[in-house]
Order: sequence, then structure tokens, then C-alpha cells
Amino acid sequence: MDRRATTVSEHATGSTLAGIPMDSNPQGMNSSPFMNAILSVRSNLLGPQNIAAQRQTPPAPQPKIYGNPLDASNLGRPLTDDQIASIIFNETRSLSGPGINDARYNNAMVILHNNLNLRTLPKMAPARATVPSAEQAAYDSILSTVRRARTDFLNGINPTNRATNFNYRENNSASPFLNMPLRTQIGPLSNSFPTNDLPASGIYANTYGRSSGNP
Repeated sequence: MDRRATTVSEHATGSTLAGIPMDSNPQGMNSSPFMNAILSVRSNLLGPQNIAAQRQTPPAPQPKIYGNPLDASNLGRPLTDDQIASIIFNETRSLSGPGINDARYNNAMVILHNNLNLRTLPKMAPARATVPSAEQAAYDSILSTVRRARTDFLNGINPTNRATNFNYRENNSASPFLNMPLRTQIGPLSNSFPTNDLPASGIYANTYGRSSGNP
């Protein structure tokens, strides 16, 4: 039998260490440099295990899910605030800058105008969002903006002048979008997820509508 294995087993149980019973104290050895060294080794062997057992790493926070997918059989169904906030979160999560809250407010107005007037929403991001804990504050801010926009809309306030679409551009061009004239423009904004269409800076959040006389 391997003596080294026996020694390790003894160390692990704490019954003996280096062949010396731990409950014995011959000639006051507990106070000797030799015994102090032995106790130090024992502490090093057992200490990390005890610390690991006592200091369990808490599980990482799980992302939260908000909103629900649009009902394909009833696209004119009224959207909840969480659904609207999820759309805007998915559309703008990479954007930042002094005007981002105003841009999100205008987006909410576009969605509310279409939805509450029984219009089918233009193509946009999903109405269901998976929000990591690091972005929870951003989502909460968007939800608050949506609620403010809904209150304003129901009181007849709509700074977008009944815009029906929103779009993001790499510059401050005022040219039409889908043959619709520009209604509002906010920017420049920064983009933390640049693409070929939208670079890292100089992004403008626009809204568009065909005629101010349309509902």
C-alpha cells in the first residue's frame, strides 16, 4: 500500500497528521515551532474547504422577459405598455445620447397612434423582450416613457403630428421615408452596435407621416 496515500487520507480526516495524533500533546508541543508548523499545514489543508462551503457564490441574475408576441390573428388588438416598451427596447437598446428619451417617446407615439386607431403596425421589432439585469434600468425608463406617452396621447397630445412610422438614419437627412415626409428628428445619437447601415455615431431618430389630416 502506498504510504503517501495513507498520509493524505489521514490529513483529510484530521485524526492524525504526519503520524502524530492530533489529540496528543507530548511535552507541550502545541506551543513549539514544530507544532505551530503542523497546525499551519492542517489549516491550509482544511481551511479552503471550509471557506468554500461557507462562501457559496450566488447564482447570476437571470434575464427577465417582458411583453408578448403580437397576435397574428388580430394585429389591431390593443397593445399593453409592456409590449410597446419591449418593441422600443429592442429597437433602441444600442442607442444612447442626450435625446434618447425623446426619441423613445416619439416611437411610443407612433405605435400608439397606429394601434389605438386600429391600424396594422408597420414592420418593427418584436413586442417581447429579454432584458438582462445590466439593462433593467434602461427597460424601466422606457416603460415609464411609454406610460407618459399613453397619458399624453389619450389627452390629445402628440408631438409627432400623427406620424405613422419611425426610422433611424446615419445622418440628418430630411428626405422622405416610403414617400412620407419627415415629422420629427432627434439626434445625433451614439450606437454601441454599429452596422453597415448605422455607424457608431451620428444616428438620427426620425418619424414620418403622410398627412396631418389623417387619423
